[in-house]
Amino acid sequence: MKNIVIFGTGAAGRAIYRAIATNNNIIAFIDNNRQKQGSKYMDIPIYSVDEILGLEFDFVYFDTYYTSLLYKFLTSIL
Repeated sequence: MKNIVIFGTGAAGRAIYRAIATNNNIIAFIDNNRQKQGSKYMDIPIYSVDEILGLEFDFVYFDTYYTSLLYKFLTSIL
């Protein structure tokens, strides 16, 4: 089972969760919305993007059309 981080808790992020949760270990959600950070979705913590550095994961799933921009950003901080 892979450790997965889902970037985004909007409708697309929740759809990703529903599609992959059965066969994966969803360890965290990442969201830019400060009001969501520190809370949970489906009992899984929601973190800021800066906190991804403290997580151990195998894959990140993105819920956005701006995947290439997010990829560049995340690879620059990791």
